[in-house]
Amino acid sequence: FPDSPALAVGARVVADYRALAGRCASLAAALRGTLGLAPGDRVGLFMANSPEYAELFWAAWWAGLAVVPINAKLHPKEAEYILEHSGARACFVSADHAASIGALAGPVPALERVIVARREQKAMPSIEGPVGRIRRLADADAAAALSAAVPAEEAGRRWRVRYVPSATLLERGINCTPI
Repeated sequence: FPDSPALAVGARVVADYRALAGRCASLAAALRGTLGLAPGDRVGLFMANSPEYAELFWAAWWAGLAVVPINAKLHPKEAEYILEHSGARACFVSADHAASIGALAGPVPALERVIVARREQKAMPSIEGPVGRIRRLADADAAAALSAAVPAEEAGRRWRVRYVPSATLLERGINCTPI
């Protein structure tokens, strides 16, 4: 099972389950260690569907963070509302959203970082932001992160904050927790 395809773009396999777990563990360690995010913190994802999106989504859960997925087709003002309302401390964006969302790191009170996620050749997504680049962590770091996953109970059992349209034209946040 670990060698079965886990992520693909069209017919091209990007990662098997073993590689995906390693990437997610490495990213989770970077989210907690380098970026200083704590269990229960909210992290926005304002990206189109991509391998990087999936890796960051699972890495955030691995780190005990609550994911705030934001539809990549929303207007930046709508994304601003969601980021502010959710209290996201960080937001990962694709390069096409970097300029519009990057400007929000000051006006949105809780938002400390807007980070461009991109894939470099065969390495895991690099992360750019005020703290600089986070490159692929060593295998030893990934192994340590694998054994240090945060239990859902420590993260307050809040895994995802989903925003849905409402009659007031503002999005409403719904905390999604495991059953």
